[in-house]
Amino acid sequence: MYQSKYKVPFSWMITEKKWLNTRYNGSFILSITAGKDFTLGKNKNNTLSLNARSIWAGNNRKEVTESGIPFDERLANYFRVDTRVAYMRNKDKYAWTLSLDLQNVTNKINESSNPQINSAGILPYLLYKVEF
Repeated sequence: MYQSKYKVPFSWMITEKKWLNTRYNGSFILSITAGKDFTLGKNKNNTLSLNARSIWAGNNRKEVTESGIPFDERLANYFRVDTRVAYMRNKDKYAWTLSLDLQNVTNKINESSNPQINSAGILPYLLYKVEF
């Protein structure tokens, strides 16, 4: 839980000194992360990893509102779930990892206060990494 506000002096819009919201006053963020690693192989040196992350947050505020006061109204809440499946193989002189990340698994299209930034749907990310 948080607040992001600023205090304004007397102006033509507001007849008294008071606290107003900034663009970034979403009021709350909740993040949950979970994962499990499974050891595999004869020598117990390989790993299968399953992970998930969820974010639920109050979104940014609208710059232009019906009340005429900037950032008085908030956009719809932001929600996203990401998952990851990875297989790691360890050898004597090197190791490699093959993973698949699926970002925004629920395909939620989130609102943005910037019209040039659009929320993407499901975004797959395949990675192969070798470490020496």
